[in-house]
Amino acid sequence: MDETDSKRFLAAARRGIEWIARQQREDGSFGDPQDGIGAYYKTPYALAVAGCHREAQRLVDWVARHHFTPEGDFRAPERKAREPFHEAWPVYANAWLVQGAHRLGRWDLSLRGGEFLLRYQTPSGGFYALDGETPFLEPVCTAWGGLAMLATGCVAPARRAGDLLVNLVAAQPDPGRFYFRMDVEGHIITDVPAGSELFYYSARYLRSKGT
Repeated sequence: MDETDSKRFLAAARRGIEWIARQQREDGSFGDPQDGIGAYYKTPYALAVAGCHREAQRLVDWVARHHFTPEGDFRAPERKAREPFHEAWPVYANAWLVQGAHRLGRWDLSLRGGEFLLRYQTPSGGFYALDGETPFLEPVCTAWGGLAMLATGCVAPARRAGDLLVNLVAAQPDPGRFYFRMDVEGHIITDVPAGSELFYYSARYLRSKGT
């Protein structure tokens, strides 16, 4: 990548953030309160990184009024978001919002939001998702939960999350696959139900000459 590429990428990023800012409503929102957080949960972080602090502060002010619970969760009263997967992966969107709020100096949101996330951290260090009513561990919630802890100065929980991910990599039994699903104790799951491979591992298919 040369200087010309860098300038082109920066220009594209600027056009993108300007487009996002144009979608913002007068009250600071990007959607209706009853829709939940699905339309905007990465936006405070993006606006903060891009230097659009006025727009970002208007959004988090709106979030504080409509989608921040006394316990520290981010959600509408009716639902977390229109997309059902947010209920099964409760750490992911919250971690984005915690980090975005912290970048903006909204520690009233980020610190309480980070404390709420700790409810999902297991003794093994992972942050769990849900398969129906059954909790399990995987890299996405664990990584983003750990990053949110690191951003808010909670180093010990962040280190525990990182250690779990290191152990996950070290425990891989097959060089052609990466198993990413664990039980809540941090044990890798290699017994995969038929037809559910996509939710348990990614595979590296090697092609030999003539195949």
